[in-house]
Amino acid sequence: MKLNAITYILSVFMIVMALVLAGYLVFTDLLDTLFGWKRTTLEAVLVAYSAYRAYRLYLDVKSNKSE
Repeated sequence: MKLNAITYILSVFMIVMALVLAGYLVFTDLLDTLFGWKRTTLEAVLVAYSAYRAYRLYLDVKSNKSE
């Protein structure tokens, strides 16, 4: 297995896990001690991190296909 394949798999795993945690925070009372603006900020940061990782993964895959 190439190193790029491992990197892609780990990137997809991190994207999915961050989105799953953000979804749990939005739809459940997981971490009920975290509420208000702190909870909303954490949800936004997790979604933004997932979007950033997905964008970086897209650019990496696109650049590797053109080579």
